[in-house]
Amino acid sequence: MRTLGLFTLLVTLTAFHFGGPFDRAATTTVEYPENIFITEFYPHARDTFYTAEDAWLELDLATQTAIVHNRERADFHFKVSTGTPYIKDGMRTNKGLFVVRKKIWQKYSTSFPDALLYRWMPFNYGIGIHGLLQNRYYNYLGKRPSSHGCVRVSREDVNRVYDMLAVGSPVLVHSGDDAAIAVAFADPRGTYRTVGDAEELLEIAERRRNRLYNGEYFLEPNDKILLTTTNVLDAGMPIGDASMIPSRQRFPRPESMYLAPFSDRVAAEARAVESRHVAAFLADHETELASETR
Repeated sequence: MRTLGLFTLLVTLTAFHFGGPFDRAATTTVEYPENIFITEFYPHARDTFYTAEDAWLELDLATQTAIVHNRERADFHFKVSTGTPYIKDGMRTNKGLFVVRKKIWQKYSTSFPDALLYRWMPFNYGIGIHGLLQNRYYNYLGKRPSSHGCVRVSREDVNRVYDMLAVGSPVLVHSGDDAAIAVAFADPRGTYRTVGDAEELLEIAERRRNRLYNGEYFLEPNDKILLTTTNVLDAGMPIGDASMIPSRQRFPRPESMYLAPFSDRVAAEARAVESRHVAAFLADHETELASETR
């Protein structure tokens, strides 16, 4: 009986650790002490926020270009000309994460009454996206800032942008991929959190950004938060500084991890190890087993 029990225990352990005839995947168990973390190379980690809209806008001040990211169709790339402080009453277009606050077919500027804003979409107080009726500004699109602060777009392109964006669509303004945050489309089947208060969202974003800078972004759960016109106000949200994000982030490691080989070759090697373990065990206990069977 002892022989049968010992052999059964051996088969059970080897099948569990190296894969038996009914376990083609050959599962191995690795035990870790508590509070041990995995550090993985993750240089493109960003604090991500989500939108339920079908499109959002990304503006790059460094290249004077923009992209409308679309959920169901191809992205739309186009040229812009943003704000400059080197003209009278001019200012740089602010970096930040905003949302489109209004959509107005056309209106006269309150600051410059002679300027008819074509397809007006404000996102940062009086700063917005628009075209103009005259064509002189076309010479600067995609080349250099030339406006008093707004984002100028050709009439042809702004017509398409106006159709794609909705009130509430996020607007991410950065300069040369320096943003520590990102925007993604919400999955209708997913679970998302709506933070109704703008100050609360700013506090959450700051805490998460600091964890990102410290390489600890994934050590705590990060809710998938939807951006709305309620929790993102005219002032927008800071985009942080991507240069402060380390190339490696820490991940929590479970106390037990089950590792499955990725190929039949690995499984075969595991079974070969199993066979050697069984042979060695039998050799070590040959005399003991022989005496017990008499």
